[in-house]
Amino acid sequence: MPKVGQLTTNQSWEALLAELREELRKWRKEDFHLPYKGESRSTGTVKLTMLINGVEKTVSCDKFSTPAQNLCAIKEVIRSTRLAEQRGIGGLLAEVSNMVALPEFDAYRILGVHPDQPISVFLAAYRTKVQQYHPDKTTGNRAIFDMVQRAGKELGVA
Repeated sequence: MPKVGQLTTNQSWEALLAELREELRKWRKEDFHLPYKGESRSTGTVKLTMLINGVEKTVSCDKFSTPAQNLCAIKEVIRSTRLAEQRGIGGLLAEVSNMVALPEFDAYRILGVHPDQPISVFLAAYRTKVQQYHPDKTTGNRAIFDMVQRAGKELGVA
């Protein structure tokens, strides 16, 4: 069992996949695409895609440093969700998840601009923040840099 806050696992990738496959089988989810290690090796991000009520859903995790830890986290969430549904509190779990969901991505807020401003202001703000948060700089921050990149793409200045 993983340690709370650290999520350590000494299980192999294959053992974790087997446990995830078993959790999905118990949950009666038949149509799914299990992640394979090659997808996750460079970034650590693990994605699981499944068909739920005819709609394709993807869950991904990149919170931990290794793909095995991220796969373990997904497995634990799937297990918790399955058990909540089995106990008749799946709806409550969904309500709580919606309550604590992250706010919607706001490209304007990330760049610190107003939607009514000209595109030249968007571009200037984008360039400033890209330079400020670039991971190669001592003041760099990969997470903020990635959000700035996404905001620039959404606003057409990246």
